[in-house]
Amino acid sequence: GWLLVPLSEVLYHLQKPLLEAAGMGLFSLVLTWWSLKRKNVLLPFLIHLYIEVLLIAARILVF
Repeated sequence: GWLLVPLSEVLYHLQKPLLEAAGMGLFSLVLTWWSLKRKNVLLPFLIHLYIEVLLIAARILVF
């Protein structure tokens, strides 16, 4: 069951560059394992939020 999360993340990111999809797969495996081990999703949520804010800020600054 828990492998479905990283698998779905990789499938979603396949529309993006391969390096990003592969990185997301590894990142998702580690954070899914971490969440299950600690029964806490706060760290993965905060990391995801941080990455999204950086991407949005980069897009705003470039355009």
